[in-house]
Amino acid sequence: MLVFAASSIAQETCKLLGTTLNIADGKVITLGVFDHKGTILDSTYVKDGKFEFVIPVNEETTYYPLSITYVETERRWGSQLVFVEPGATLRVTFSLDHANKVYGSPLNFIQTVYEMGRYEFSKEIRPLRFAARDKSLSESERAEKTRKADMIYGKLVEYEQQFAYDNLDNLVGLNIFTGMAPSFNKEFIQVLDLYVFNLMSSGGYPVSVAVSMLKSLVSLVLLIIVNGASKKIRGESIL
Repeated sequence: MLVFAASSIAQETCKLLGTTLNIADGKVITLGVFDHKGTILDSTYVKDGKFEFVIPVNEETTYYPLSITYVETERRWGSQLVFVEPGATLRVTFSLDHANKVYGSPLNFIQTVYEMGRYEFSKEIRPLRFAARDKSLSESERAEKTRKADMIYGKLVEYEQQFAYDNLDNLVGLNIFTGMAPSFNKEFIQVLDLYVFNLMSSGGYPVSVAVSMLKSLVSLVLLIIVNGASKKIRGESIL
């Protein structure tokens, strides 16, 4: 009975074993929640080219993917998303200059495939972005760097879109989809308020006002219908 009670309250964990390729011993690796808050859950030091996290499995660590992050300088930093799975032992190869890889679960394998593809674009974009801010270059040279970076970024967005479409049946695809800019997923989630805002932003004031009035009218009609149904079924008004 005591053994059963102890096992029932024991918290399940997920172990993360990391191997670094080009990060010196003594450097700090952080583990955080990849959400709008950026909550830091834990941190550790690199020792003998390795680091380890024991992650408690709870709502916070499974609702969002986690992010392993190391920052050396503005130009040298690395991060890797990890999906926590109860009882799993995950192994990550973590570096600054290469695509990171996570082994140990199907979800993290899919994430690794995505990251490796994304890295091919990112490794070209990053130096161009930094060069575009280099004051020693002429304005036309910086503009050309920006143009090239934007062109490659467009291809990256296309890659991310296609990967999300192909993986909407798993958490990796859903995370990519929901994390993209509204310009990517608005065709799926655009509501009337966003439609009106876009009309106004493009200068379509008369049309947007008409749509807003129609929206209010539809809401009023629906309220009257629901109120009538409430009177008929419950014998009282909802107003």
